[in-house]
Amino acid sequence: MTDAGTEAKSTKRRAPEAILIDLDLCKSCGICSELCPQDVFDVDDLGHPVVARLDDCTTCGFCERHCPDFAIAIRRAAKAAPSADQSQPEDENGNDGGGES
Repeated sequence: MTDAGTEAKSTKRRAPEAILIDLDLCKSCGICSELCPQDVFDVDDLGHPVVARLDDCTTCGFCERHCPDFAIAIRRAAKAAPSADQSQPEDENGNDGGGES
């Protein structure tokens, strides 16, 4: 049980770098836009999906997995490399553990 003043930890994943839609493969079935729990897609005049709210995407992959034409690919953002001060913890002697002393 949480206190009323305590905020719940966010479970939102980081938005992807891009959602790629191959319009040569897409048959405009609408499955991606219907299944998306975050309502990331809009539909253009021809019925093709358009990524309208990329920042709302949680990279759940529903659109990518359920597209019958394999027309959608989620390009996930690369994980950030650890900063220099977090790369390797120092031991009790002040060594960073990354090489010879």
